[in-house]
Amino acid sequence: MSESELWREIKRLQNTIDAMQSNERPLVTDFFRGIDLTRAGSFNVAAGTSTAFATTNFRGLILVSETVNYGGFALFAFDGGNSVEIADTLAMYSPTVGTANSVNVYIAAGVPTVQNNKALTAVLMMQPIRSS
Repeated sequence: MSESELWREIKRLQNTIDAMQSNERPLVTDFFRGIDLTRAGSFNVAAGTSTAFATTNFRGLILVSETVNYGGFALFAFDGGNSVEIADTLAMYSPTVGTANSVNVYIAAGVPTVQNNKALTAVLMMQPIRSS
């Protein structure tokens, strides 16, 4: 599955969930009550810098996609204290702070953080999928 196909599928699922929740059917509402598919956010991280991108003690999955200079995406799992890389299409991401020539997605003082150790600015799209 290509990156654009994956984003289309995420958008389709979000639209389906939104439509199902708006119908206020009890079983559907109960099923999706614990899942938060917050809309994806996009931001720039300059080379050699880092920034926090979620709330303290985030638990769930985050799909990360670099959309301009490098391409590729990765899926990370967070449990509030650890970051685990599940998939990485271009081997350009890491769950460890300080990894050279990588976009690092990790936990710093309980807060999910992204660090750009690549040569160019990383234009990132982050899609969180969390248990609320």
